[in-house]
Amino acid sequence: MTELNKLNDELIRMAKRCKEILGAIQVIHEVITRYATEEAAETAPEKKRFTIEEVRAALLEKRKAGYRDEVKALLVRHGAEKLTDIDPAEYEALMAEAEVIGT
Repeated sequence: MTELNKLNDELIRMAKRCKEILGAIQVIHEVITRYATEEAAETAPEKKRFTIEEVRAALLEKRKAGYRDEVKALLVRHGAEKLTDIDPAEYEALMAEAEVIGT
């Protein structure tokens, strides 16, 4: 019976050690995940936020260049009759589409 007791004690000791190792692995995983998230946030290119004035100026430039109908169609594609009706979240897409008018 003493041999079985020794074996049982050894298994308990090994189980405790495995639990300690698992805890260390979890801590390392959390640190790596936090680091990767922070690094991704730091290296992510910041999107250009356009103001209504910038969009208005770009569209006016296209209109003056003779692309009045194209500018009007662009606004309609974005669900508006006039620029003030467009959600500011759409400005980036609107500017990208306006950029190719006339090219």
